[in-house]
Amino acid sequence: MISEFSGTFILAGSIIYMTVYDQGSQSNSLFAILAGFFVAVTLTREISGGHLNPGVTFAIYFAEQDRREKGEKANQLWMYIVSQLAGALSAVFFGWIIYDDNSFKMAPHEGSHASEAFAMEVFGSFVFYLIILVQGDKDAKLYNDKTVSTIVVVAGLCAGIAMSGNVSGGCLNPALGFAFNLGRLLATAKIDEVRYLWVYLLGPILGAFTAAYFYHNLFRRYFELENSDEKKTKLIPLEEF
Repeated sequence: MISEFSGTFILAGSIIYMTVYDQGSQSNSLFAILAGFFVAVTLTREISGGHLNPGVTFAIYFAEQDRREKGEKANQLWMYIVSQLAGALSAVFFGWIIYDDNSFKMAPHEGSHASEAFAMEVFGSFVFYLIILVQGDKDAKLYNDKTVSTIVVVAGLCAGIAMSGNVSGGCLNPALGFAFNLGRLLATAKIDEVRYLWVYLLGPILGAFTAAYFYHNLFRRYFELENSDEKKTKLIPLEEF
C-alpha cells in the first residue's frame, strides 16, 4: 500500500508540480510526465508491481484466468485502488500549498464533446493497458529485462496520451482523474468542475476490460511464443470475465 501510494504521488506530482500556471491557463511537459512515471514504476515494480493506476489494476484482474489467483487479486483490488487514490489526492492537496489557488485542471479540450473525450479515454487506455499486459506476459521476451520492460510501459503511456491527449487530455488513470477533478471542485467551489468526472472514471475501466479481452483473444491465441498448446485454446467467452 505504501508503494502504490508513493508511486501514484510521484506520478501525480510530475504532472501538478511541473505545470506552469499563468492567469487561468496551464501548460505542462510530456517529458516531465513520462520521466516521473518511469521513476515511479522503477521504484515500485518490485514491491507492488507498479500499477499506480486503478485501470491497470482492473486490467490485470480481468486478464487473470486462474480462479485461485483471481480470488487473491480480488482481495487486493480495493487495497490497491484506495492506496492509488490516496496518493493522487495527497499530491493535489500538497499542490495547493505550493501554488496557492492554482489547481491542475483535467477536462476535455475546448471544442471537444464529452462523448468524444470518453471514446478517446477508452481507446487510449486500451492501448496503454494492452501494452502492459503483453510485456508482462511470462512468455514475452521483455519480461525478464526490467529496465527495457519499464521503458516499454512508458512508451505505452506515451502512445495512449498521444492518441487521446488532444481530445480528452489523455488522463488514462481514474485515480488522477478523480483527484484532479475533486481538487478543482474544492479550489473553485464550482460544481461545474466535475461534470466530466465520469469520463475519467468509466473510460479507463472500459479500456481495461477491452484490453484484457483482446490480450487473451489475440496475443495469447495467436502470438504466444513458447507454449504451443495454448495457441489451440478456444476464444474466451466475453461473459467469463
